[in-house]
Amino acid sequence: MKQALMIGALSIILFANAALAEDLSIHDTVGIAKIVHSIPAADGDIAQRLYDSGVKIDYVSVHKITREDVQEDPEHVTMGDQEITILTQGDFGAPCQLLGDPRFIKRKNRYIPQSRTAAYLLTGSCKFDG
Repeated sequence: MKQALMIGALSIILFANAALAEDLSIHDTVGIAKIVHSIPAADGDIAQRLYDSGVKIDYVSVHKITREDVQEDPEHVTMGDQEITILTQGDFGAPCQLLGDPRFIKRKNRYIPQSRTAAYLLTGSCKFDG
């Protein structure tokens, strides 16, 4: 009986950890810095572009693309992709209207903008073909 309970409890813990592996919300400054400094952009990296614009980062959300995500949108995502959203406060001061927080798809070593805000930060241009 004790073994069955232990196995049940272990299964629940493993299932919960597997679910957590799909989505991460990073709030600590070191974790945020690692992500935003890893995304190359016009004039440096995304961290530099955000700093230059005066925008404050609240946190970073990372979603590992699942099989269900691929089935819903097979033209834009593939297995192994990660969706990275940088949640911010402040005005980007861009020459075009930006709506929302920057969102990217990370595919291997490429970062694909998923919003005009992300495209502006990556390229310095307001053009977004999304």
